[in-house]
Amino acid sequence: LKSINQISTKISIVTINDCAVTYNDEILFSPDWGEYDLILGEQITSVYGGPADIDKYYTLKNKYERISSNETITSNSDTRLNKIYFQIRDFRNTGNKEYEILHSLFENLVNNYPKDWLAKIEIYEIIFNKGLKWEEPLKTSIMRNLENAERELAQAIKNSIRLIEK
Repeated sequence: LKSINQISTKISIVTINDCAVTYNDEILFSPDWGEYDLILGEQITSVYGGPADIDKYYTLKNKYERISSNETITSNSDTRLNKIYFQIRDFRNTGNKEYEILHSLFENLVNNYPKDWLAKIEIYEIIFNKGLKWEEPLKTSIMRNLENAERELAQAIKNSIRLIEK
């Protein structure tokens, strides 16, 4: 036992040297990985919404099957909507400046996916402050999603816009 950190009289983090954690025959933590921090609490009030080690996150589909780092895993079965996301990503990655392509994708989203706010935010991030006449209608379309969104989602959308405009 290396240390015990506590707030008031409650123990919150216990740091252990030479700790091994296993489940069945699987090693979850090995002593050669360093110190093991055991966090204690009675309820979870916040979590990080991403992988702890992004480099290893998509390395394994399951325990035995490797995947290519170029393979994209989609969470939705709407191939047309996924194609829009791929086109936005490609536009961003290639440094394309033909903004009419994004305008066309925006119109497609308005007509076919009016509730999809994330793709619109990605487009807004790319075109912000480029002097395009459709920048404000795009922002208005994004903000329309706030009307029916849950409070947390509405706040996330507002924060996204604020970050882009910062």
